[in-house]
Amino acid sequence: MTLMRSRALRSVVAVTATAAITLITAGVAHAEPDATTLANRTSAVVAAASPDDVTVVAPGTKGGALVATGDAVATTLPADGDAPVTLDSTTTAGTSPVTISLPVEVDGAAATVANDGTTVYQGRDHTDVAVQALESGVRIQTILDDRRAPTRFEYTVGDNVTPVLEPDGSINLVVKSSNVGGAESVTVTGTIAAPWAVDANGKDVPTRWVVQGNDIIQVVEHRSARYAYPIVADPKVSWGWAMYINYNKAETAAIKDMAPGGAAATALCTALGALGGPAAAVVVGGACAIVVWQMIYGAKVAWNYSPHRCLQIVVNGPVTNWQYHASSQSKYCN
Repeated sequence: MTLMRSRALRSVVAVTATAAITLITAGVAHAEPDATTLANRTSAVVAAASPDDVTVVAPGTKGGALVATGDAVATTLPADGDAPVTLDSTTTAGTSPVTISLPVEVDGAAATVANDGTTVYQGRDHTDVAVQALESGVRIQTILDDRRAPTRFEYTVGDNVTPVLEPDGSINLVVKSSNVGGAESVTVTGTIAAPWAVDANGKDVPTRWVVQGNDIIQVVEHRSARYAYPIVADPKVSWGWAMYINYNKAETAAIKDMAPGGAAATALCTALGALGGPAAAVVVGGACAIVVWQMIYGAKVAWNYSPHRCLQIVVNGPVTNWQYHASSQSKYCN
């Protein structure tokens, strides 16, 4: 009788202990990390993949959105993935904000700010998006969790800019194109760098831009070979107003032989001044002399290349800050 009671007691203890272990194990298995923990994990993945160090401007809350103000641009990050990211200049008056939508994979996803200031949107289809506001732009990183993630991610810019794919793989956000005095003038409000994508082992993944109207599509060919996940794909948008004035080969040849104080030089300054903005200052005598001398020198440098290149002027502030390049872009240099 005593033995039977002892065995029965041990059975009860054993069953109780097993139940307790089962309950504890089940509790651990179903515990979900909170949104901030997930955001911190995502930001760590992005930091490990990034080819360069950046200073993230942490956003604050303003009017239901997240706003990060850098040296050159204020970046508004949406409270959820349905709304676009907005860039607005803090240094150039009269410029219109530029909007960039997030990929549809994060539609409806709530924004969570990680400890390092990265804003993370946990999406669907094995895809997350991490947005980092910078002093002079923004980085929008797409994180592909596994092979089932899509291979194309679409960003749409606002109607006030036109994305133009450049030969080096970057994209200029053009706000105006015009032809004055024979020069092709392109005003750019921002640049999207050539894209990159790397896997969890640091291996490059083939990627490129495709531009269709106002849609910018990043193609990430992560199914083309064996890659380690997660994969991080990054468009970086640099903000900054600039006017690019491009001369063709015939115009470059004429400028290199121009007399600095001649009638042709004065006409050149008048044509540049008609472009407006900072370029309008060149119609003033002293500024005209500076610009013409630099243009003649720049045209001679461009012409000395084999084959000949073309003069390009970058207007990005006062006359003394202008840049004179020897451009070989076939789009303008013909």
